[in-house]
Amino acid sequence: MVTITCLITPDFLLADQRSFPSFEQYSVTSKFHGKPAQARPSTKRAKLFRTVIINGAKKGPNFAGHFTIVFWGCGTACITLAIVDAANGEVYDTPFRYTSMFPPFPVSEDIDRNSEGYGEFEFHLESRLLILGGCLEEDENQCGVHYFEWKDNALRLITVKPPTPFKRKQQ
Repeated sequence: MVTITCLITPDFLLADQRSFPSFEQYSVTSKFHGKPAQARPSTKRAKLFRTVIINGAKKGPNFAGHFTIVFWGCGTACITLAIVDAANGEVYDTPFRYTSMFPPFPVSEDIDRNSEGYGEFEFHLESRLLILGGCLEEDENQCGVHYFEWKDNALRLITVKPPTPFKRKQQ
């Protein structure tokens, strides 16, 4: 007689065992040199934030070799961003309107709000990888650390690391 045992493990327990993308895996071979082109917001969403995008793009590339991630606040622990091509000024929207870096539910004062999965936001000039933690558009079903690749002038979601469960503060 053969016995088959099936063990079901929640995703958040497996998250620490999986490997997640690194900046080196998505490295770029060339970088933009020179004065960045003036941003040309043309999408409906980009036109709403025209001034902040144009001013942010003047700082020059900070992402994927020749792009500039421009970001601005949209409330407490909330950011919105756009991506500008420094070579030609083209402005690209993200697949989400904004991200909330705090959970979309009340958290009591005795909870450590710095738990992993909220507040991560990292990108590099030498890489096409964008790491963004939080909840996309405050949707509790879209919370965690999101790993995006910049490919074909768009952010493509690679994977999501679920947020670490909150811990009680040490008293």
